[in-house]
Amino acid sequence: MLSPKVKILGAGILAGILLGASPFVLKIQAVEKSAVAASSEFTEAQKAELNTLMKDFLLKNPTVILDSVNNHQKDQAKVQEEQGSKALAEFKDFFASDELPSIGPKSADITIVEFFDYNCGYCKRAFEAVQDTMSKDKNVRFVFIELPILSEQSRDASELAAAAQLQGKYFEIHAGLMKFQGPKTRENILKIAKDVGIDTDRLVADAKSPKVQDALKKNADVAQKLAVTGTPAFILGDQIIRGFIPGDAMQTMIKDVRAKKG
Repeated sequence: MLSPKVKILGAGILAGILLGASPFVLKIQAVEKSAVAASSEFTEAQKAELNTLMKDFLLKNPTVILDSVNNHQKDQAKVQEEQGSKALAEFKDFFASDELPSIGPKSADITIVEFFDYNCGYCKRAFEAVQDTMSKDKNVRFVFIELPILSEQSRDASELAAAAQLQGKYFEIHAGLMKFQGPKTRENILKIAKDVGIDTDRLVADAKSPKVQDALKKNADVAQKLAVTGTPAFILGDQIIRGFIPGDAMQTMIKDVRAKKG
């Protein structure tokens, strides 16, 4: 028969699991329940009782831990989504400014902001969706935000691409990098740059300039405030879409945003 002390602590831990608490919270709850249950440490016999209680519960409910972790992750994602959506208004002017590279008319009634990494496979697929949308809708503006999070090569590619904007050649190198299938080595990037008419000596120098470095830092700060932690990610209307969007889905979302505007 279980002792009252073990019953109280065991009930506290099991309640935490069933309520969807994270493993970290469970540890805190266990400590708190232990303190309430008794002022002295558990005896070896009581520890054995508790282990038996927990083992028996988990054998009878094998999915409960996974369900608990999944519920916690969903709660965290919901909080991040709400925080990101609230922060969008703060960057409305930033997205509309000339600080960021873009394509499409400034007067466009729809602006789509994309966070991307040149080494992200889904970003390459997203570029195809961007091209498809641009060819079918001349009243859409795309704003590109470099977010190199995958590797040092990604950082190098973003620095050089951002530097190309100073020569008025951003989209040319952006398209070249997105279409390129090989590794984004410095040599390959500079070849792409040279092929589209970029002064590569100036490009290399500008890539380490305060202007480019500050721009990339600003991008990272904005992504953090919007809870954008992966690529690709898009901002369309008042939504943050985290992940790849096929061209047809992107065009449907554009129609929906226009309909809401009236």
